[in-house]
Parts: sequence; structure tokens; C-alpha cells
Amino acid sequence: MSEAFTWNVPNIFTLAQRLQAMFDQHSAMMMIVEPDTGKIVEVNPASCDFYGYSREEMLELCIQDINMLPDEEIEKYRQLSSAEKQQFSIFPHRKKSGELRLVDSYSCPIFDGEKTLFYNIIFDVTDRELYRQELLREKERIEYLSYHDTLTGLYNRRYIEEIIHRLDQPENLPLSVIMGDVDGLKITNDIFGRQAGDLLLKHVAEDLTRNGRPDDLIARWGGDEFIIFMPRTSIQAAEEIIHKMKTHHVQVKGNTLQMTLSLGYAVKETPERDLQDFLREAEENMYHQKLLEGKSYRNAIVNTLLAALYEKSLETEEHAERMNRYCSSLGLKLQLSSREMGELSLLAILHDIGKVGIDPNILQKPDKLTEKEWAEMKRHPEIGCRIAQSTPELAVIADYIFSHHERWDGWGYPRGLKGEEIPQICRIMAVADAYDAMTNDRVYRKALSHEEALGELKDNAGAQFDPHIVQLFIEIFCAGS
Repeated sequence: MSEAFTWNVPNIFTLAQRLQAMFDQHSAMMMIVEPDTGKIVEVNPASCDFYGYSREEMLELCIQDINMLPDEEIEKYRQLSSAEKQQFSIFPHRKKSGELRLVDSYSCPIFDGEKTLFYNIIFDVTDRELYRQELLREKERIEYLSYHDTLTGLYNRRYIEEIIHRLDQPENLPLSVIMGDVDGLKITNDIFGRQAGDLLLKHVAEDLTRNGRPDDLIARWGGDEFIIFMPRTSIQAAEEIIHKMKTHHVQVKGNTLQMTLSLGYAVKETPERDLQDFLREAEENMYHQKLLEGKSYRNAIVNTLLAALYEKSLETEEHAERMNRYCSSLGLKLQLSSREMGELSLLAILHDIGKVGIDPNILQKPDKLTEKEWAEMKRHPEIGCRIAQSTPELAVIADYIFSHHERWDGWGYPRGLKGEEIPQICRIMAVADAYDAMTNDRVYRKALSHEEALGELKDNAGAQFDPHIVQLFIEIFCAGS
């Protein structure tokens, strides 16, 4: 049987001394507080060091002087039971310097023989809490990025696929689904760059959000496609919203080029079928609408591009008409097929369409271009080729646009093609374009006479130009004079 421990006076004094030593020497802040008044009745040196006060100054303070909780929160804390207060709680505390720090405070009641006091142990947890908050923010950011499109800020496809079962509920019927596709995004990217294309998508997202209602769910479905779910929306209401969206045009980067949306919709009115079926139906209707409106849209794009070209450069509608006339005469002389004649006519009008993507200050510069400016100017065949490839009706002349600045001797650009490697249509156009350029005023020189221009063509036959086509061109003019 173990010997019972007996309290005696020396033991009590020894324990008190040890507790006092621990209180004085512990690295944690410790203080004793009156529960009713909040007055600080004792502090250890660590508290004085942390808060920046002397012991005497600390004993003149109340806990409220350093605890920066709002009054109502302090009152709530006071009303807690002793058991509830015996928990770690994070508070903002103010130091003498004015600096705020976050502390973890653990309180327990002690009895000093006369009354109950609160013994507080305080730890500085500012860095820990800041790190924890940073982790929480990072978690929220990752979660946001997981379910939102970073460019437009709309929900993304992943989010829709995860919550679609929540949308597909009877209380949301009739549920309208609108699918939209941005017309001309590729052209925008090719002409003005991806930055402009991104700006276009942002504008579309803003318009959809502005035209939507609080309960509508709008998402970027992918690429240039958007989707809208409209709970408790009838067919008539959906059609009205589509009409409103279709009549709105988004202008690109302050240019004359404007983009529209191709829209299709489907409405789920009864709970039997799965909502996925209506997504497919809306998408099919959208593509059907795109096909129906495709030709008129492409014609509008061509006209808009030409208007932009005439506005930005020294090219004019009259130049395009003269080019068409000269090229047609050469084409007939060479006995081109009707298909080739059509392609030649289209090339004559659109060969310089890539200049819409060139800085107008370069296009209209009256002086000689610098090496850097000339390198930029030489990009216009490539830009024009990409524009044509983006528009099905123009795709047939894409390679011709790319090759219209090649030279017979191989010193042209962008590929350095030589002789009959250059498409015949491009060789025809090169002669007609050079003649028209020489016989009309430019900002950097006066026009040459008809005879001077023909002489220049003759001098450069076999170098810059196909000699056979130059000969035919001269014969046409001689026959007509």
C-alpha cells in the first residue's frame, strides 16, 4: 500500500513558489483579471514585453483597453458560462504602439480566498492566423477557378455538368435552355489579335448578364459558345429574350467590324425527359440557325471588312473596281474558265484585305517605311489569308491572297516563289495592281502617265512580272487605244 501524501506548510510554500516562478518566467502571456470589471490585477513579464507596457501601466488597465472586440461581442463573451469561457478564443488585441495582433486566449476561474478571478493564458497567433486565412483564400480561389471561366467570370462547363441535376427539378419547369455561338470570333482573332477576341467574348458575357434575370444561370460552354438556363420561363418568354439578344451587335475594339450571336433554344415543359436531351436540342437549333443565316452573315462580314480596309488604308472602292476590270480583261485574253474568272474577280477586290490588321499610321505614312514598319507591312498577305480561311465563301482565294506579292524572279514575299510556282491568278493580279498603283497618285509620289507605266511594266517583265502576262496587258491597252 502506497504511502499517503500529506500536505504540510513547507510543501504549500514550495508549490506557491513554483507556480509564481512559472508565472513570472513562462514565455506565454499570463494575466489575472476581475470578471466583473475586467480590471487586470496581475501580469507576468511576457505580457509586459508583448503589449509594450510596464507592469505598473498594465495594472492600471482593464482587459477592454487592449481587447479590440466590438462592444456587443464583448458583452456576448461576458454572458457565457464559465465552462463556455474555458475555451480558446481568438481576439484582436492592441499593443501600446497601436499595432493590432491576433491572440488565442484561454481562460479559467481561480479563487483567491475572497473572490473568483479569471486566469488568462494568451498566445500570439497572428502569423498562424494570417497563414490559415491565406490558405482559405487560396482554397476559395481554386474552388472559384474550378467552376468559373477565367476570361469572362461566368460559370464554366464543369460547374454546369455538376449541378445540372439540381436544375432538372419540377419546380423549375418550364425550363428554357438557350445555346449561343459567337459569329466571327476567328476572324476577330486573325485581324485584330487574340486580345481583341478575348475582349469580344467579355463583351458578349457582359451583354448576356445584362439581359439576363437574377434566376438565370449563364455559363461559357466552351470556346465561343455560351449557354443560359432560365427557370420558370415559357417558350414565348424565351423567344422574346432571343429576339432581344439577336438584335444586339457587339463592336470589336472600336472598329467597324461587328459581331452577332447565333442562338438556338429548347424548352422542357414536363418532367419526363432528361434535361440533357434539351441541351442537345438547343445546340442543334443553334447550328441550324447558323446555317440559315450563314450566307447573309458572310456577305456582311466581307462588306464590313472592305469598309474597314477603305477606312484604314489608301485603298479605295474605285481601285477595287479598276482592278476587277483589268484582271477580267487579262483573264478573258488567257481564256480562263468561269470558275477561275470568278476567283480572279474576288481576288482583285480582296487581295489587300489583310491590311485591315496593319497599323493605319504605317498604311498612310507619306515617307519611306522603316525596316520595322516594312516588316509589319509585309504581314498583310498572311493576315488576309487567315481572314479568307475563316470565311467559307472566301476560302478558295486564301492561297492566292497569301501569294499575291510573289515575284517572277523569286524575290517576292512571303514564300519567295519563282516563275510558274506562283499561281497564274496571282501573276495576273500583280501586273494589274502595279499598273493601277503607278497611274494613280500616292501620298509619296505623283501618278505616272499611261505610257510611263507601260514602260515600267515592260522593263520589269521577267524580273518582277510574268513576261507573257505583261505582253498581253500591253496588247490589250494598245488594242483599246
